[in-house]
Amino acid sequence: MTEHQTTPERCPCGSQRAFTDCCQPLLSGAQQAATPEALMRSRYSAHATGNPEYVIATYHSSRHAAEFREDIEQACHDVCWQSLEIVETTPASRAITDDDQEGWVEFIAHFSEEGHPGQLHERSRFVREQGLWRYIDGTMNQHDTSQTTQPAERQTPVRNSVNVGRNDPCPCGSGKKYKKCCG
Repeated sequence: MTEHQTTPERCPCGSQRAFTDCCQPLLSGAQQAATPEALMRSRYSAHATGNPEYVIATYHSSRHAAEFREDIEQACHDVCWQSLEIVETTPASRAITDDDQEGWVEFIAHFSEEGHPGQLHERSRFVREQGLWRYIDGTMNQHDTSQTTQPAERQTPVRNSVNVGRNDPCPCGSGKKYKKCCG
């Protein structure tokens, strides 16, 4: 785990809840995600806290996630995950029921990699497998849902043009200078 990936007090998923009351019980296996959004948030938190095993375990079995373990580990350990925005969840007009077998979560994940800020904007598809929500695939262009993407670890993130100075506070929220954290 790199210096910026420590167990946080506030959950990295952006819920404004304590990590121990939000994603940590899912990452430890004490609880299962009740909704696609909960699974999306916990997978983001696994990336942010350097837990590739959880990311692998929450893929749908048809994705054979262990085959790209190295990519997942790199995404968990070499990237400074800064914030998560949930744009939309489907179904959103009602509560998830046991009859629901598929759900979608559109999100934007902000990060820094090798000192370069970027973002990953995806509409992820989740399906139930043996009663548990699992990530199966997603689309990078939220306007064209007919084309599915490779898992996020295999995608080239979209870079944005925001520059952070080495002595500026790190945008990941750690309270450290950028050069001592994600820079």
